[in-house]
Amino acid sequence: TLTVEDSYVPEGSFIPDGFSLKLACPELSGSLVKKPVAFDLSVNYTRDFLSFYSSDNLGLFGTFGKEDGLMASWQMGDIISAEITGNFAPSNQFVKIANANINLNKLLNNLTIDDILKVEQGIVKGTVTMRGPFNTPDFKGALSITAPNFYLPFLFDQKLSTDKMLLTASNNEFNLAETVYNLKNSQKFKMSSHAYMNKWSVDHFDMKLLTLEKQTVPIRFKNPLIKIDGDAEVDLLITWEN
Repeated sequence: TLTVEDSYVPEGSFIPDGFSLKLACPELSGSLVKKPVAFDLSVNYTRDFLSFYSSDNLGLFGTFGKEDGLMASWQMGDIISAEITGNFAPSNQFVKIANANINLNKLLNNLTIDDILKVEQGIVKGTVTMRGPFNTPDFKGALSITAPNFYLPFLFDQKLSTDKMLLTASNNEFNLAETVYNLKNSQKFKMSSHAYMNKWSVDHFDMKLLTLEKQTVPIRFKNPLIKIDGDAEVDLLITWEN
């Protein structure tokens, strides 16, 4: 439900000098959510200055002013913490998410994506900035995932892990640095990936996967024409162009 209170419109104006707005969502649900989630979001506006805060389970609060821009903090328990700043003036448009700390297991645990990705552990840390007009953004920053431990059921039955994954962004190029990955606690292959963005769409994506010397990985592939089930050495390059 959406409630607007304390709205005051000066004589001769169509724009209110101030108002209070509250969005109450008793049950956010859908096919991607395992359990419904409830949250509240309140907004107070007075003459070019806006403040907002949410219920504790969402943990978002901050301000937006004509001079200072966006200044917000996100403290969702032990799931997400980050500082968010931004400016929407045409000469200096940006949004910066700094000091991010995200527990992937707890963040993704309530999503119905277990057949694609299931994360047992992994902490994301880093800072990312989106700068420029929002219809042609430029991304810059770095995110690391410490001790990721996860499943990719559509590729492997066994659990994957590594010491650290590093994702960097610069000039609309996203790079996942080459890292050695374990399958069932044994080093098996190294993998890297690149993506190039054109505005908000992916223009190019590639992924390289190479098994280590004298190592194999389980290959599971099935379609109406062919079925592959076995272990093999792999030197694979997957490329997608828009």
